[in-house]
Amino acid sequence: VVAILIALVSYVLAFLSEVTIPLLVAVLLTALLLPVTKRLHAWGVNRGLATAITVLGGLGVIAGVLYLIVSSIVSQASTLGTNVTTGFNQLAGWLQNGPLHVSATYFNADEWVTRITDWVRTSQDTITSYAGEITSSVGHFVAGFALALFALSYFLHNGREIFEFVMRFIPRKSRRRVDSAAQNGWHSLSSYVRATILVALADGVGVLIAALILGVPAAPALGTLVFIGAFVPIVGGFVSGFVAVVV
Repeated sequence: VVAILIALVSYVLAFLSEVTIPLLVAVLLTALLLPVTKRLHAWGVNRGLATAITVLGGLGVIAGVLYLIVSSIVSQASTLGTNVTTGFNQLAGWLQNGPLHVSATYFNADEWVTRITDWVRTSQDTITSYAGEITSSVGHFVAGFALALFALSYFLHNGREIFEFVMRFIPRKSRRRVDSAAQNGWHSLSSYVRATILVALADGVGVLIAALILGVPAAPALGTLVFIGAFVPIVGGFVSGFVAVVV
């Protein structure tokens, strides 16, 4: 029965992923930002104003991080381009002259232009479907982002009241135990988010220091990229770190 219930809940969550994922993101952000809202409220700031300051401040931090990455890459685009070209030429030379003996035609620019042109000519339907999927995905992302912000504002402002409303669906004799378990779970989630930030900060600072010592271009952008990637479980740190190593 428990297994069937878990499977059913998983199916519903997956089926409604366009709603459940933004809500889960809002819950994680609430665990991160709620101490800020509580601190502002303790200082005498109105709860609504404290919530607005927290949400807008969080958006400002995200925008600042993205600006740091983009501006750092743009300001050193020529150096990055030169490094990438040099690295590609070195890799191509090794593939041709090393143990693999890859044919030089694979690195001929004219040959690649011909192949790409032929592929585009014969894949119009595929490209059109991909374009439609990308447009739809962008729309879903924007809607999910708006829903996450909406839910985050309510969770920060009336999170406890919302939970007490949900508790009405729990049998009265079990509410105290459920509330205690939920409080413990919330504290664990908050600790997990803080620990994730510390791990991401350690990853980003480590890459930044190594990049500065080696004189790698766009070192702040690489460090910031690794910091952001560390928030994606399992693969985020590896993928962003791989990018930094390649650069």
